[in-house]
Amino acid sequence: MVTIGPMTVPLPDGVDVSTMETLAESMELMKPVTFLVRYASHALGTLVGATITASLAARGNVWFALGIGAFFQALGSAAVTMLVGPIWFNLLDLAKAFHLWGFLAI
Repeated sequence: MVTIGPMTVPLPDGVDVSTMETLAESMELMKPVTFLVRYASHALGTLVGATITASLAARGNVWFALGIGAFFQALGSAAVTMLVGPIWFNLLDLAKAFHLWGFLAI
């Protein structure tokens, strides 16, 4: 998703994602659709990771899949604090991407 996203939804002119500092400065130039691609990558990463973990774990043991969800939640929380984005996106991303998709994998 990180590679395919910018090909499907190009970044706006003037957006520089080469460093964390320039990415943070470029956040205000991004449109909502750009953030939706980022949301999709977080949601799909959680869904795929939890699904694979749940299928490899012992039958009926959901704790491994929930652990993957918690791991992605921790990483997502760190990303939100490092990259200041619009508040609507941060709330959507943290509230839905990691919890919802982790539970769907179970």
